[in-house]
Amino acid sequence: MSLNQISNARTQLHDIEPLNDVTPLVNRLTENVFTLRDIVNDEDYKVDLYHSSLTPMYQFWIKECFVSLCGGWNHTELQTLSARRGTSAHWKNSLLRIGVWASEHYPLLPLSRWTESHVKELILATLENKIEWTDNKSEIEPLNRGALENVCLILQRSRNLKLKGELSDGICFDFPKHFLKISVEMKLKSYDVSYHDWVKGDSWTSIPLPVAMTLLHDAILVLKDKKTLFLRDYFEHQRSSNPFPTSAIESGSFDKILKMNAGKGIHLDLREKAEGITSILNRHFTGSAIEFPFQNEASISKHCNNVHDACIVIFLCLSGVRLSELASICADDYKQEADGTWVFDSELIKTNHGIIEVREMSGLLAEVADTLCGLSYIVKRKRTDKAKLPLFGRYFFPKDFNNHINFRSSRRSATKSSLRHRLNVNYNTFIQKHPEFEEHCDSIHPHRFRHTWAEFALRRFEGNVFEAIRRHFRHSYGSYFTTHYVFGKLSDEVRDQIEKEYLKEILTKLATENVQAAMDDDFKRDLHGKVAYYISKSMDVTILTEVEIDDFVDSLAEEFESIVAHEYGYCLVRKDMKHLAKCIDKKTQTPVLKNGCFELCSGCINFVSSKDSNKDSITRIAVSHQNMIANFTNLMGDNVKSSAIDASKQTLKRAEEMLDEMES
Repeated sequence: MSLNQISNARTQLHDIEPLNDVTPLVNRLTENVFTLRDIVNDEDYKVDLYHSSLTPMYQFWIKECFVSLCGGWNHTELQTLSARRGTSAHWKNSLLRIGVWASEHYPLLPLSRWTESHVKELILATLENKIEWTDNKSEIEPLNRGALENVCLILQRSRNLKLKGELSDGICFDFPKHFLKISVEMKLKSYDVSYHDWVKGDSWTSIPLPVAMTLLHDAILVLKDKKTLFLRDYFEHQRSSNPFPTSAIESGSFDKILKMNAGKGIHLDLREKAEGITSILNRHFTGSAIEFPFQNEASISKHCNNVHDACIVIFLCLSGVRLSELASICADDYKQEADGTWVFDSELIKTNHGIIEVREMSGLLAEVADTLCGLSYIVKRKRTDKAKLPLFGRYFFPKDFNNHINFRSSRRSATKSSLRHRLNVNYNTFIQKHPEFEEHCDSIHPHRFRHTWAEFALRRFEGNVFEAIRRHFRHSYGSYFTTHYVFGKLSDEVRDQIEKEYLKEILTKLATENVQAAMDDDFKRDLHGKVAYYISKSMDVTILTEVEIDDFVDSLAEEFESIVAHEYGYCLVRKDMKHLAKCIDKKTQTPVLKNGCFELCSGCINFVSSKDSNKDSITRIAVSHQNMIANFTNLMGDNVKSSAIDASKQTLKRAEEMLDEMES
């Protein structure tokens, strides 16, 4: 009998006593205390879901939903669960809030019969802390947005789980956009709190982009430094069957070998061991007087620490994962494809030591993974002893050399605390190097990188995003890892705020260019397209100065619904024009932005392009179609009819028109 079939009989349970004639699953669901395994922190703990105010129906639903949120039983016979302690605590709090409130106000009404008004009542009761779900009276109304967002998330998940047959009851509608804002905005005013301030609260904001860009730039320089590339090959040699003794580096013997007539006084065996490292030096460094780039073992370890810290920064900037998830990634969790991409390689689909979304690493992240595995005296992947080593484990210290058996005693395994410490060390060094940033961002927190990732993802095609970042996102954007992970984790409010700020930035640039063009006939615009034309016409009605632009943009931004960046331009969807979008779904009359492509977007009323950021990509598109047309006509003749070639000709014509407009 399935979990869904059993839970359908929940209304027949009038008490919480175990029944002897049912399956072990029902026995487990009639219990109130669950034992869970936190794999990340390697501990077991208990969660008590009982509350005296709950009706039997809602008591059962809470436990059923909790099991589903944990991903179901880890083992169908043992019926064990796993989840991080903090995550399960949020689930418990939200479930009890929902269950206690529903039991007291609508005890006989299943969730499937709730309407938006019921949810709004629940949200307001939560906001004002009127639900007696706990004896803890420390919470002060109005509650922070986290408590309300978690309640809404549970209700949304109940709908999805019910539709998939994994939960017997759940709401039957999806929340409208900005439902939370609509529900609480008026009530917040009675507390003299604006919705904006309430949403912002004490939550982490993104790292200022100039700071994040420079921090990431410096980290990439360390990753690609000649010394780093040398050390990757050096460690590979030292893991071989004929390594060079590290003590000889400390004593200076290696530099003696490199010098002219070095053979004198150096043992033959030592000279032979050094030949491999000599060839590596010649591969990475040029010049008549090549020297070993490190003075001693300590200097090697110090540089490896710097690389390790740079890899933390790159990974956080370009993935947004939590430190706990970073610490839990093992080198063997991934396999490397022929194109260099690292793809998740585990049968544990539901959870991989707490990581449930990370599935692919490409671009700079793949380079980071390669480097972290390379800078190690110990083999990190495919070990003969089957040991799984953390990707961010540090095994590049002298005592790790030639220590393949007792390497765990080196205490180099990655932990949240060690990664946070290394991140702070890196940032302190960064501030010393760039003191001008201290007043803008005197310290950082790992969670802030999640928001920064979203900003990088939006700006990935901008001209002022340096090439390494742009190239990384061209490799990885669109993968499960990049499109689902962080945007799936960020709240709607945070995601909307990031997009809104970026939208205002583009609109401000458009408005400013119009003012500058009106003042200077020789001014060359950067932004072109139908949106640019619309804003230009809007400004003809009201004469604006640069001082008035902010107010104009604030008003104008309300007309736009979203912004999506492409390598060939931007999609700025106007609310009253979205039905004219080229990617419109005729059935729903809504644009399907994920279907955007140059052929559709370039002629759309919601499109704008930048000469600085998009010209090169549009040129490549034009050349590609031009070559396709030429190859086809050379093969088939000029008079052959083809719908594909006709489409390419139209695309080429549009690209040429856009390029001409940029140069006019």
